[in-house]
Amino acid sequence: MLTTPIAFVAFVAGLVLIALGLLGGRLPTIPRAACFVLGCILLGLVLLKPNWFEQPKHKATEQEPTNDKGRDLGAAITNPKQTNAPPPTPPSVANPTAAPTLAQTPEHNPPPPNPVPPNPPSAPPKVYSQVLPIRFVDNQKDFSQKLRSYLATKGYTIKTTNTNFSEITGDNRQKAGTIRIIYKSTAKDFEPTLANTIRAQFPTMRLVETLNDSARVDLQVQLW
Repeated sequence: MLTTPIAFVAFVAGLVLIALGLLGGRLPTIPRAACFVLGCILLGLVLLKPNWFEQPKHKATEQEPTNDKGRDLGAAITNPKQTNAPPPTPPSVANPTAAPTLAQTPEHNPPPPNPVPPNPPSAPPKVYSQVLPIRFVDNQKDFSQKLRSYLATKGYTIKTTNTNFSEITGDNRQKAGTIRIIYKSTAKDFEPTLANTIRAQFPTMRLVETLNDSARVDLQVQLW
C-alpha cells in the first residue's frame, strides 16, 4: 500500500490532519472541519489511488544506431593508407629543458578589524511610583489638566488640588506662570526625571526646582 516515501508522507499527514480536526483543542470549528476533510481526502487518495504517489521512472536511452558514414569514417581512421588524408600528428611533447612555470601564490587578505560593539541600551528613567500631587492656582486650572494628562502618559499617577498657596509667604512665593517642583532628599533620584519630562513638553515655561526636606510629601508640583 505505502510503496513510496511520498505515499507514506501523505498517509501520515492525513492521520495528523484527522487527529487535529477531532482533537483540535482551542481551534475554531471551521479550521478543525477543514483539517478533518483534508485528512480524509489524503487517506482516500493513498488507499484508492496509490499510483498517484509513485515516482516517475526514467526510460533507458536507446542506443543510437551507427550510420553508414560513421562506419566508413571508422574504417578510414583504422586504415589510413586507404585514404589520401595524412596520418595523425602525434601529440607534442613538452620541452624538458624549458623552465617550469611557478604557480602564482594567492594573496592573503588581512582579516577585517573587529567590529565596534554597539552601545549598550541605557536604563529606562526612574518614574515616581507614588501619587504625584499637582497644586495650582485658579489661573492655572486649564494648564494643570493639560500637565496631568501629559504626565499620565509617562506613567505618573496624578492628583490635582486647587489652592491659593496662602501658607507660603515672602520670598518663597513664585511669579505667575511658574512651575515649581519641591522634593525631599528621599525623592532626589526621581526629581531630575520629572523635571526633564516637563521641560521636554513645555520648554517655554519657567521651571524652579527646590529641595525641602520639611515638605509634606516627597515630591510635588506647584503651578503658580
